[in-house]
Formats: sequence, C-alpha cells, structure tokens
Amino acid sequence: MARRIRANVFDRRSRTRFIDRLKEKELPEDWAPHLYHAWLILNSELRIPSQSSKDIVIVCVEAAHDYLGAQSQQLRQIVEGRSQEVVLKAATQVANCIKGAPAAVRRSFNTEVLPLIQVSTIDLEVIESLFDAAESILNKCPSYKRSEGALKAIKRLQIEFPALGIDPRQRAETAIAALGKPSKSKQAISADDVFYVLADSLNGPVQTRPTTRCCALIRDYVYEVGAVWCRAGLWPGRAADHMDPTYKSRFHRFAELVLTEVVEPNARRHLDCSEALRQEIRKAHTRLPAEIRPSVSSAGRRMDYEWLITDRDVKHAQARLKTAPQKAI
Repeated sequence: MARRIRANVFDRRSRTRFIDRLKEKELPEDWAPHLYHAWLILNSELRIPSQSSKDIVIVCVEAAHDYLGAQSQQLRQIVEGRSQEVVLKAATQVANCIKGAPAAVRRSFNTEVLPLIQVSTIDLEVIESLFDAAESILNKCPSYKRSEGALKAIKRLQIEFPALGIDPRQRAETAIAALGKPSKSKQAISADDVFYVLADSLNGPVQTRPTTRCCALIRDYVYEVGAVWCRAGLWPGRAADHMDPTYKSRFHRFAELVLTEVVEPNARRHLDCSEALRQEIRKAHTRLPAEIRPSVSSAGRRMDYEWLITDRDVKHAQARLKTAPQKAI
C-alpha cells in the first residue's frame, strides 16, 4: 500500500538540538534503540570503527530530518492549494448572493462592508471583519432565499482564508486595498465588488497540486543515505533470502531504522517480534465484549508491522547512485 504524507508532530523538533544531543552522548548504547541498532549494523556487522559509525549515523539522521521537513512542506502546499480553491468558490458565491439580493439588503451590505475597506492598511484582521459583517447582515434577513447558502460560504471563508499561503493572501489584501482607495475616475463600488475582487485575486493560473504520496521523498532520503554509504566505502546493496522472505539487506535495515527514529520513534516493528506482537493483539481482541468486537480491528497499528522503506525504494535509489556523477556522491 502506497504511503501518503500526513501531519507529523516531530517536524516541530529542533533538528540542531536533536543532533547535538546525539553528539554529546559518548556511547551509542545511550542513544534511542532504533539508532543504536543502526550503529550496530555498521560497527558489529560491517566492522566500521565506533566513531566512524557514529558519524555516519548522525549524517543520516540529518537526511531523515530533511525528509521530514520536505514532507511537511509538501503537506503545507496541499492544504494551501485546497484552501485557495475553497476561498475562491465561497467568495464568488457570496458576491453573487449580494448582487442578486433585494435593494434593501444590498444597501445594508454597502453601509456595513464598504467603510471597512476604506482604511490605510488591509490585513487579515480587516478581511475577517468583512466576513463577520456579511454574516451579521445575512442573519438579519432569513427570508432571502439565498442567504442560507451564502452563510455557509461565509463560514468556509472564515475557516479557510487564514489558512491561505502568504502569497495568495497578500494578493487578496492588495486587491481589496486598491478597491478601497478613493479615485475621481473610479466608478462607485458596491459590497459585491469586494467579494468579486477577492475571488479574482485568487483566480490565477492553475498549478499542479503536489501529490499526497510520499514515495518520491522517501526515495530521495534513501538516495542521500546511499550516498553517505558510498563516501564511507560501503555499497548500499539489496539482498534476499529464499529461506526467509522477510530478510532485508544491511543497508535497507540501516536506512529504515534511522528514518523510523526520526518519523515514528514509538513504532515497535523493529524492536519486538512482529508475529508475537500480532498474536498479542489477537488475544486482546478476543477478550473484548462480543458487541463491540466487530467494530474493532485486530490487525494492529500499521507502524508496528509495515516498513517505511520498500525494496522498490532501495532499488530506485541504487539506480540513481549508479548513474550519479562521482562528485555528486
């Protein structure tokens, strides 16, 4: 199953402080279990000196933090793109509602909304006051048949507009500020113009939305770890054992352990026997009351049995390493 990006609380962790704590600890035994097992692969299985093994692990931890930051940035772009689409549609709906409203309702909008944009600076607080004023007016005229849909659109604006990225929000603020500036040549404006201008400021060229899958980011991380291994004189290979289908190469296990500690440090897949863990979960599931048992899964947490890095990810990174210039590695 393809993994998808998701919000991760560990992206708030200070990368510099985390790395400094690793460097301060002289013994790798004092590290977190995942990183200690990664160090053992280098020191015990590949016979790399202790300090060199520590240095390799620390550099790869930095690469894992880069992956986490890239995932957060991609998620932010997706959220901001969706918010922009919602704000555009909602602002257009409110503008159409005001334009088609009875004269008395339009006058109320003009009286309440237009003075709000005739200020020296348009910022988030001013725009939120526009939404609040429009909501207040619509609540006062429930007999208007389009007010219910417009109120829902206002609610969406109140939620999604603050979630816009810096650039689209600045465009909206600049456009509304220009609309509110007095000018002899400018025609009289109305409240619906404010929401039409807001929608137009966000109606730019359609950009490709980032994918929700994170396989490309994981492969970039595996490539970076592979480059570190190559610089250390190690080959980041793949391996298979027909007697044990679950067997992974040292490089695959190393990259997985480092990434797990940074992304999912509470995962148990590499620290406990997966089969024993599944049996434990199944036994706990059978002890549940019969009436709630069908609604509770007995499969366990995904992070406790499914690896972050697949064999295909390692294969893809290997191909890049073979074709990459030596200086790039």
